[in-house]
Amino acid sequence: MNIEDARYLDPARAADAFSQRVSGAIYEPLYQYHYLEDGFRLIPLVAADIPSVSKDRLVVTIRLQQGIRFQDDNSFKKNNGRGREVRASDFVYSIKRLVVPSLKSPAWPLLQGKITGIDEFRASLAKIPRDKLGEVLDKPVSGISALDDYTLQFKLVKPWPQLAHFLSTTYTAAIPREIAEDHSDETYTILVHHAGSGPFRLRKWERLNSISLERNHGYHPDFYPMTASKRFSSTGYLGDFGKSLPLLDGIEIKIAGDKDYWNDFLEGTYDAAPVPASAFRQTVSQNGLLNPALSTKAIRINTETGNRCFYIIFNMKNGLVGKDRNLRQAVAASIDPVKLMEVMNGGMSRPLGPALPSGFREMEPAAIKWPKFNPARAKQLFAISGFSKSSAAIELEMPGTDTLNKKAGTLLIGMFEAAGMKLKINYIIPPEFPGKLADGKFQLAFFGWAADYPDAENILRLLYGPARINGLNPGSFENFFFDSLFAKIESPAGTAGIQKVISEIEALIAEEAPWIPVYQNIEYHAYHKWVTNYRASPFISNAFKYYRLMPDVKNRKLSEED
Repeated sequence: MNIEDARYLDPARAADAFSQRVSGAIYEPLYQYHYLEDGFRLIPLVAADIPSVSKDRLVVTIRLQQGIRFQDDNSFKKNNGRGREVRASDFVYSIKRLVVPSLKSPAWPLLQGKITGIDEFRASLAKIPRDKLGEVLDKPVSGISALDDYTLQFKLVKPWPQLAHFLSTTYTAAIPREIAEDHSDETYTILVHHAGSGPFRLRKWERLNSISLERNHGYHPDFYPMTASKRFSSTGYLGDFGKSLPLLDGIEIKIAGDKDYWNDFLEGTYDAAPVPASAFRQTVSQNGLLNPALSTKAIRINTETGNRCFYIIFNMKNGLVGKDRNLRQAVAASIDPVKLMEVMNGGMSRPLGPALPSGFREMEPAAIKWPKFNPARAKQLFAISGFSKSSAAIELEMPGTDTLNKKAGTLLIGMFEAAGMKLKINYIIPPEFPGKLADGKFQLAFFGWAADYPDAENILRLLYGPARINGLNPGSFENFFFDSLFAKIESPAGTAGIQKVISEIEALIAEEAPWIPVYQNIEYHAYHKWVTNYRASPFISNAFKYYRLMPDVKNRKLSEED
């Protein structure tokens, strides 16, 4: 059961966590994260091994497993409908496809400037009509090539240690060209007809109602993990170790939409479901564990670090807030992030550090902490700011006109007043909000970012000066020292000094205050005891293949409650 429907199942456009989980059941990238470890350790999926990197770190070579095949589909006309083998050229095609302008893939900013020739290749596609795209995609890009059917090679503009993380994202999954050519629309997006090499096939998709997946009987050898961290080994996640995947014959996902689904879940209609905010306090106790009353119903809780981070950003190009560091620091000290996140996301979140969320690889908060909520300090800073003698209000853009955003806005106005400042809230309808940021016509804005992969570079890029040109860095923060430190994060010679660099970055951010960190979401999913191996991490896009259902336990439990 899921609250919202998938937006796209085309890997190139599947950006939200749920779309990626469904897409990741159908299509496969080169790498995946170990399913039963607390951190995010990359292991091969379609790749045969970890990448081989040249001494100058500019050439990366990856070997593919042999014998992995795409699902059978009528688009494979040369094979009479039988799925052909996945080749290195399929990954070349799929990654080149990400740069097609009309596709508007969220992966493009991650690729820009990284692979030799990729920027020039995108420029060449700018005015190519849809019916000519296939021909142009055949043209070589110097930085990505198939040396043979099972060897993929990248040539990089500069070292890119996050490449393997990028190659674990659903964006980079192998898409058969036959499917893309037969079933994509005028933007080159595959809408409803999908066939990859993953453990499941798309059987049926009824928009806003349900998604049905069925086992791919031609799935390549893949096995349940045989090792686990203490967290998982001690809670029964190794019961299926070494078994062939997937463990289920199919997955049925109901889309709840605005319907109240929680009582149906409690009664056993759904095997698993995300915990809604309305039921959170009754489901999860103060220590983050399952409410004892629900444990008697044999309901369990899966808690995972979220990938969505929320900030109040300053527009550094604005003549008021961008030029007045005292004013920015005053605003930062006036806001209580704990109260704000309680309104915005209940207890399903945790406060952010100055720069980085917790729970990511090499991203644990460093020694420098964001200054605590301090209205007295905010008053002092505001008094010495250049804006203190003005009667005008500072303006904040909120991405929604709903009750939740207005409740948060009212709270923020009160916080500003307590520090002697005036705040005006502009409530923007969601479709118009990105344009407001892109135009740079704002002072402050409430901004959310979903990390693509668990690496510091993916978050810190939001403050990197040159990133503004490709739609990142929405606050237009430009700082020579930050950019120099970011270069060490983006292309480190080694990981030994990364934590020291992160500490320096956090100190700089605390001083310059280009944003106010508010909160990071926590994923809470509930499931019944007849479901095993359940995880719902936003970074693990292929979790469905590990799930197992015990029908006899389900039937017995439900009959006991009748």
